[in-house]
Amino acid sequence: MGINRDGLELALQPFDLALGGLYELRQFVSPHVEILDENMGSILKDNVDRELDLLSPEDRTQVAHKLRDLGEILTNVSDGNALETGPLSVDVSDMSAPAQDALWAVVSATGHKILQPSKHRLVLESIVATAVATFEVLVRALVHLTYEAYPGLISKTEKEFSLGDLERFASPHEAVRDAIDRRVESVLYRGFDSWTAWISKDPLKVPLKDLALDWPETVEVFQRRNVILHHGGLVSKRYVDRVFGGESALSIGTELPIDAVYVDRAIDLILVLGVRTCQSIADRTGPPWLNPREVTDLLVAGRWAAAEALAESGERSLGQHDGPDEALLRHRCERWFARGQLHGSEAIRAEVADWDTSALRPLFRVARCALLSDLDGAFAILPHALESGEVSRRDLLSWPVLEILQTDPRLDELTG
Repeated sequence: MGINRDGLELALQPFDLALGGLYELRQFVSPHVEILDENMGSILKDNVDRELDLLSPEDRTQVAHKLRDLGEILTNVSDGNALETGPLSVDVSDMSAPAQDALWAVVSATGHKILQPSKHRLVLESIVATAVATFEVLVRALVHLTYEAYPGLISKTEKEFSLGDLERFASPHEAVRDAIDRRVESVLYRGFDSWTAWISKDPLKVPLKDLALDWPETVEVFQRRNVILHHGGLVSKRYVDRVFGGESALSIGTELPIDAVYVDRAIDLILVLGVRTCQSIADRTGPPWLNPREVTDLLVAGRWAAAEALAESGERSLGQHDGPDEALLRHRCERWFARGQLHGSEAIRAEVADWDTSALRPLFRVARCALLSDLDGAFAILPHALESGEVSRRDLLSWPVLEILQTDPRLDELTG
């Protein structure tokens, strides 16, 4: 008996799709939102021009002079050259009522825009919070599946319901489901540390720390989510304690830096942790779980670290369970390709060079050549392999591992 594998796949699919959507959203939205932030100056100028257009020439001149005075004051303050502290003010007694109204409208609108947080920051923080939430949903499903598979985890002697509660249920089965729901909520309520501890215990015994792409970074992302939701993105003492053990150069109450690179990395950290968790559970219950994640998609997107991690997991799983050689070897090639992109070709050269492909399909002999940048060797194999169908046009033209061949002019001669 074990966790229902169909249930695992049903739990993982929305997790995977949601993180993929968030990654694509970040890629698409960031450039457009950055333009909004960069256009702040033109937006403020439009506000000023709109107000000035409503005034007489004399009032317009008065407002322009006062705005210039305010600008000089603010410049001195920002440079630390202010001669005195206290409220900033400009004498408006010599201005007409319409001019004063216009000045106030401009200053008020300008202050409102300046105090607004960066729109790009708001988007990035929202994506991080949502990405963490997708993992929470996955954990909820895993805890639920575990209680369903191991109902003995719910004590038969422990009091769960009052007599009034029991009258609500149509059957004992319904009461059990309610008890499971309560247990799930109890686990989820206590947060990331509780999820980690619960999943690492019997019967799952899955050590999340060992599955993470980078455990300290992963912990930071989950703590960052708390900072975003509960502290407005400002450093909290709890954040410093959990992430840095209480000692950090970050000052409590200051804004945590965030950028697109951080968000992309956070999504990959969460993706790897979730997929590897499900795969680890599946590996305990039966044969290898083929294609837990389409690594090719990650390679195409240039997400090298996540691709390497999940290709390595797939290769190990298939090796443990005597899985299909084709899938195992593809994962091996994808792992090497991703690592080469991350760390340079020398990081994989020795291992790939030692790989004996003489008895393998032409596809993997070609892949070895590609990984070693041996184009002549690859093109010596390809004509017959393509003609015989042992290497497909699809693999040759779209498998990222063969990317170096796809820009060689000789390929057009073979496939044209």
